[in-house]
Amino acid sequence: MSKLVAVGACYLDTILTVPYYPKEDEKLRAESISRRRGGNCANTLEVLQQLVRLEGRDKVRDTDRDRDRDEDRDKKKDKDKDKDKDTSPQASLVLCSVLPARSSTATQHILSSFAEDGVEVERKCGHQSHCESGSGSGHSSRSGYQSPSRSASRSTVVVDETVNLTSCIYRETCVEPAASYIFKSRDAGGSRTIVNYNDLPEMTLQEFVAVADGLGGQAAWYHFEASSLFGRIPDVILACMKHLRQRYPAVTISVEVEKPDREGLQALAAEADVVFYSKSWAQGNGYQTPESCLRAQASLAVKASTLCCTWGSQGASLLELPSLVYHRAPAYRSEELPVVDTIGAGDTFIAGILYGLRYDAQDWSMADKLAFANRLAGQKVLQEGFAGLVDAVEQRQP
Repeated sequence: MSKLVAVGACYLDTILTVPYYPKEDEKLRAESISRRRGGNCANTLEVLQQLVRLEGRDKVRDTDRDRDRDEDRDKKKDKDKDKDKDTSPQASLVLCSVLPARSSTATQHILSSFAEDGVEVERKCGHQSHCESGSGSGHSSRSGYQSPSRSASRSTVVVDETVNLTSCIYRETCVEPAASYIFKSRDAGGSRTIVNYNDLPEMTLQEFVAVADGLGGQAAWYHFEASSLFGRIPDVILACMKHLRQRYPAVTISVEVEKPDREGLQALAAEADVVFYSKSWAQGNGYQTPESCLRAQASLAVKASTLCCTWGSQGASLLELPSLVYHRAPAYRSEELPVVDTIGAGDTFIAGILYGLRYDAQDWSMADKLAFANRLAGQKVLQEGFAGLVDAVEQRQP
């Protein structure tokens, strides 16, 4: 399967939940502390990993349904069809980031955060000699399909969507990771203040070119976070994009434009196919609404086909190009659950859009893709972290 490569900084986050933001020189006791792997691209890949896993499960169950419907088909044709349909999305997601020494505790923690075992899903086997028998209840998929009980003849397929980290660059003389210290205020509705530290040498153009050329035609999509991974001025990111345009013209490029005080982001937007603008960047550049931002950017992002802008509690918007069809989705709100963790909501939204654009398993319209991404981000703020996020969305569907 062709790969989606996310290029950005990877952090270790320390999150302190406090009753309120302390004043200068004030001593305040935190209510809780948690530590987890962070970074925009890493968070996006973690959510995509769950989405691809779900898609893999559904594909296997769809194969079950097809076989039940066509039992009289020639077994050899069934076997050939399965080879096409059961293609695993293994290593279809790739992280390209700068990490400390491979043997460092921090790097091992980051690596283990993605190294989930393959998810076992069951598929009816057409060959009795390879089948196992067991007992158990059926399982309902998101499509509404109820799989048969395990008492039927079965084989086990492992769908492994572990994020591939072999394209990361290791600084063997460094042991400290990029780190974020996040103060999350309960009194302020879960808003957060972030202090970053990153002393790792930046990725160079030559290093990125080596990664891109190593992946070659296997990579179909590159998503860039305009982060300090390449230094404060993102000239290197622009050079990376231009290398991809020249060497791999068929590849799709997306970019996140987030920090309003970071120079050169407009040039990155002009080179990308898909652009994600943050509310802070839009307001910092004089736009008062997401629609005004996207419509103005349509004439500047000359290669883009899709522009997105998140606007916090007011939801998100998407502009199709060149048709200039505008879509808006209001923020998802739960009447039952409070907002508990806004960290990574934007990364989750990006994952939802990338999934809709890249995989498009259900042939959604653009409005559907925006609504799905918005719903996913809305669920994210209702829970701590990202674990089980996609399953939670599935369970809360009406």
